[in-house]
Amino acid sequence: RIVSGYRHIPGLEPQDIRSVAQPALSRAAKTYRPERGDFAPFANTVIRNALNTLHKQQLRRSGNLSIEADFALDSFRESDTTT
Repeated sequence: RIVSGYRHIPGLEPQDIRSVAQPALSRAAKTYRPERGDFAPFANTVIRNALNTLHKQQLRRSGNLSIEADFALDSFRESDTTT
């Protein structure tokens, strides 16, 4: 579900985006500590951070990264906490 929210990343197909999300999920599973809270919100954050980084990289490569786009990505990350 998280990957579908990032289908607008320029120059990438859904499988490309999924190929970044899957290792992020594995990383979340390896670094998760139960005493710090539930797994789902933690994994959500790790995956979204990886996909936001990918999105910014793609925007830079295409020359379309502006201050507004950077701000929009940060706002999206902070406001969307569903898994």
